[in-house]
Amino acid sequence: MRVIAIDAGGTKTRLRCYDEDGAVLFSLERGTMHPRQVGYDGMRERLSAWLGEVARESRTDLETTVLSAGLAGYGPGRERAVEDALEPVLCHMGGVVLNSDAEIARLGALGGADGILVISGTGSIAVSSIGGRRGRAGGWGSSFGDEGSGYWIGRAALGEASQQADGRAERTELLRGVCSHFGVSDPFGLVSAVSASGDERGVVASLARTVADLARQGDAPSLHILDAAAHELSRLVNALVGEGRTNCSWSGGVFSMGELITTPLSRYLSPKVSLCAPQGGALDGALLAARKYVTSF
Repeated sequence: MRVIAIDAGGTKTRLRCYDEDGAVLFSLERGTMHPRQVGYDGMRERLSAWLGEVARESRTDLETTVLSAGLAGYGPGRERAVEDALEPVLCHMGGVVLNSDAEIARLGALGGADGILVISGTGSIAVSSIGGRRGRAGGWGSSFGDEGSGYWIGRAALGEASQQADGRAERTELLRGVCSHFGVSDPFGLVSAVSASGDERGVVASLARTVADLARQGDAPSLHILDAAAHELSRLVNALVGEGRTNCSWSGGVFSMGELITTPLSRYLSPKVSLCAPQGGALDGALLAARKYVTSF
């Protein structure tokens, strides 16, 4: 049976069609279908249109195909609303497996094995499956948390830049780098640049890449921000540790910084946790979930 795997995050949606042997037939990347951003009607309409495109390009019959999706916004207390909204589309599939986008990322990173996944992209969350029990820490969104995320790092950099601008902190390359990132010469132009973007969360999160570049150049405040971010991510992981040892992997754009994040993260993790590089991505996890669904019958 063919599988259409979907990784639907807060900023983009990736779809991939696999044949019966796991070979990729067609891939597609589009914008977000997160209900908080496009509404439930928009979520349904986008999914329907994108599935139709995948089906046409891969010459796939949806009624004999398993849809395995990881959806941002699909979690405790929100499953029913998402399922009801998507039912007119899902009813035409040969089979359906729905998870959170965090869970398919965990499956892919750990190859389907037990363990913990810490995700740091625009937001942050850690999810676990240990001995048949699932857990999560974080994932509360930017108003409540998202500690250690790209947004959190960008927000910390803006806070440091404002303090450097008005003399509360010693000026370093961070101030120049932040101003350059937003294309302003005067630090006070940062307020207008962020508010005029129309996507404050995404624009602030994009600043994390600049912080990483500055940290590689030895900028002390940037290094401190990334160390603090790693500490916050370790707290998400440590909250999910059980009695025995467990593996932990990672996912998300912040981890593209490499050792700037993983080295301090390793230092702050519980001694019971072994940090390991991801084996695969979220779409690989969605494929694993689909295969488990098929073999369960």
